[in-house]
Amino acid sequence: MSARQRAVLTNAGSGRRVQKTSDDSQNKSSVARSSTRAPTPSILPNHLVILFLVSLAALAGLALRLHWSLPQPIQTADGNPNAFNSRDARRHLEDIVGLGTRHVGSEANEVHAVALLRKKVEEIRRLASRQVEIELSVQQVSGSFGLDFPDSMTQLYRNVTNVAVRFSKRGSSPRHAVLVNAHYDSAVGSPAASDDAVSCGTMLEILRALASDPQPFLADHSIVFLFNGAEETVLQASHGFITQHPWANEVRVFLNLEAAGAGGKEIVFQTGPGHPWLARMYASVVPHPFASVIAQEVFQSGAIPSDTDFRIFRDFGGVPGIDMAYFVNGYVYHTAYDTADRIPDGSIQRAGENVMSMVKALALSPLLEDPGADRHGKVVFFDVFGLFSVVYPERLAVIFNSLVLVGCAVSLCSGISLKPQQLEKPSLGMVVKAVLVTLGSWLAALAVNVATSLLLDWTGHSMTWFSHPSLLLPLYIIPALLGMAEVHSFWLKTTPTLKSHLCEPSSKHAQTLVSGATLALLTYLRVCSAFIFAVTLLFLLTFRRLLWDGVLRRAVPLSSPHHRLAFVLCETLSVSLPLMLGLILASSLVDFLVPMFGRSGSVLPPDLAIAVILALLVCLTLSSIVPFVVYTASKRLRMLLAGCLALLYLTSLALSLSGAAFPYSGGEQPAPKRLFLQHFQRQFLDRDGSVRQEDSNVLLITADYLDIGPVMSAVPQLGEALKPWPCSGVFCGVPSYLPLMKYLDQFWYLPAPPIDQPPEVSLELISLTKTTSERKNFTFHMKLPRRASIFIGPRSGQTLTSWSLLDEVTPPLPCDHKQPLGDQCFFIFYSRGAGVGSETFWLELEGPSHSDEVVEIVVAAQQLDPPQSVTPTLTSLLDALPSWVTPIGWTSTYTSWTF
Repeated sequence: MSARQRAVLTNAGSGRRVQKTSDDSQNKSSVARSSTRAPTPSILPNHLVILFLVSLAALAGLALRLHWSLPQPIQTADGNPNAFNSRDARRHLEDIVGLGTRHVGSEANEVHAVALLRKKVEEIRRLASRQVEIELSVQQVSGSFGLDFPDSMTQLYRNVTNVAVRFSKRGSSPRHAVLVNAHYDSAVGSPAASDDAVSCGTMLEILRALASDPQPFLADHSIVFLFNGAEETVLQASHGFITQHPWANEVRVFLNLEAAGAGGKEIVFQTGPGHPWLARMYASVVPHPFASVIAQEVFQSGAIPSDTDFRIFRDFGGVPGIDMAYFVNGYVYHTAYDTADRIPDGSIQRAGENVMSMVKALALSPLLEDPGADRHGKVVFFDVFGLFSVVYPERLAVIFNSLVLVGCAVSLCSGISLKPQQLEKPSLGMVVKAVLVTLGSWLAALAVNVATSLLLDWTGHSMTWFSHPSLLLPLYIIPALLGMAEVHSFWLKTTPTLKSHLCEPSSKHAQTLVSGATLALLTYLRVCSAFIFAVTLLFLLTFRRLLWDGVLRRAVPLSSPHHRLAFVLCETLSVSLPLMLGLILASSLVDFLVPMFGRSGSVLPPDLAIAVILALLVCLTLSSIVPFVVYTASKRLRMLLAGCLALLYLTSLALSLSGAAFPYSGGEQPAPKRLFLQHFQRQFLDRDGSVRQEDSNVLLITADYLDIGPVMSAVPQLGEALKPWPCSGVFCGVPSYLPLMKYLDQFWYLPAPPIDQPPEVSLELISLTKTTSERKNFTFHMKLPRRASIFIGPRSGQTLTSWSLLDEVTPPLPCDHKQPLGDQCFFIFYSRGAGVGSETFWLELEGPSHSDEVVEIVVAAQQLDPPQSVTPTLTSLLDALPSWVTPIGWTSTYTSWTF
């Protein structure tokens, strides 16, 4: 081998010695080109690889610090009286929470909460500037509507309460309004500080700030603050307002304030529909943005089992809006732990400043009256570390994504050689191999995580991370990293030494190709979340292909000590923003999803779900970083890093398998197990009203995948008495509060004495008329308590064709959730705020005329407030439960009639 050729090959390997070739003329063209252009380094000194990793760790720390930071709360009365003050908002919050649980129909909700809100509004009106007018309207409203959340059902509500406040310029007659909505009622058994008393307190403080300054904010439009009193009964009061209140016709846009956790940042997770100007306005006026079109598309896909008043205003009012919610510390959501002290002042201050900024901007905007062309279209929106927001229309996203794809095509064409002998650039065949390696590394990451989750599930150690979310890092993130790295390491080992320096640039081209294909597909499908791939590719093309390959690779001599440093800096820049955005996305998902698995039902294996999600996030965020480290670090450093990571993984796995990492906790930082206990009695009545069968039991339902097992282990005497519920009859013969059967695998029960104070329930057939030879019309009169579920079960061969509840019959559900093709039943959710529960309705059924039994009607009556909701049996069970269980108990009846 000539001296010149040896030098070139040594240069191509950047220090790695190569094997001697027998053909001196084999690579003449490569030799000529490599003498004028330095190749990408294939091996870096350990200190530069460590510098790269430390730099990424610093960027990750900065991203998380910015993500978790909250503004300084205002706690004094000094300064601008027109500014939002978290101290006063907290005072309102504590006053509302001080009323106790506020179930729809309870005295606390229908009397005391309304009186408290009236009093506070009157205080604000008394201190308000004379230039403003504040009107108060208390609405009691009744209605009905169909809904498919949490499953198909009919909503029937009577006399639920709304407290509405209209703020406007005195003497004006504005025809358009901004609606700000929150609810003051509470979920069963919860003080509901975060969901949603804190938003009510925020609205009251915004009203004060707008009204009390000597030179008040004067809007061109009015602002309606809606304190709705029946959201936890599945969005009833908002329906009553938007369909029946006189002010509803003025509403042109709304802000809905919600919560699925206590504290943190409130995220904008839904906008529209259409009206892209709303997202642009949010981006331009709020001081602390936190918004994500990814959250919007995930939520609207139905993947998250939740819904808000946003749907009601959108679907029944035809009004566009913005949906925002707290979601950190979702462990306390809908539990007794949802207290005011768990909500940081900074969270209240942040939400207040953001909402007030939006309210002002909307109330002054001419787009409220006529959005014009801004009425249509979708937008891409996301914030950057809470510092500012990026918003652009979907049509611009298509152009932007297409330009990025053109850049990818140019990069691939210029960076790939069609000659396999080329040593300066990767060949097409090598890039194809790199694509297969990249996809294989993703499959390996997924496979390792899935295997880990199945092992934990099979051994009965699921959800060990539930009260220790930090355990997810060694348990499901590190093994995904190791799986990816192992595939890339295998390719490096099996690649000839002569071409090993091309593995890293080949991997970059593969990343470009795979991410580009994903971006093209998502753009074609009009998925706005495609921006995350566009940003990743834009940074890769800018800093790796243009800055390094196009400029610095030639400008900085290979012999210079700064050559490799420049290479590392370019690589760091190319992954910086994608890494930080991906990390914030992952952190937000973990903050939301981990507590949600405590209430997601017993069907979906949470370890499998979280394993897949985290593997995908690792692939999305680190698929460029992992191969870079593998292909540039020395073998010793790679083995050291892999050994440390493997040790962390095995240690966390051992902790989980040993039972040392218990899923639940109570105390100051609760991650509790949710347990619902219903002391109920059943009666099955004949046509003449005589009792055919009756029994009484306590039904136990858990809300997570581990079911009743941990409770049985902690309370052995309970475990010995519990039996699996035998599912039979309409909705399994249990007094279901909501149609949640599809989320639950098993119920448990133990026999119990009858309840002392059962609710009054009656059903009387008023008339039976044959409308045709096979159609019968039944008219009923019913007496109901304040809360009940009504089940209608047509007998086999019978079809419910119409009824008086709605213009159309809502879709039915399986009577037995484990036999989806069996008999179908209808679920009606009834609640009443005030008055007497007396209903008259009719049903028309079609079927064979010779049938003796046509329909079964069941009333599952619920008693949620003491003393009726408490029995000695329930009390003794609740007292026996461990501290890591958050129980909710009430009494109910299941009464069945057949006609």
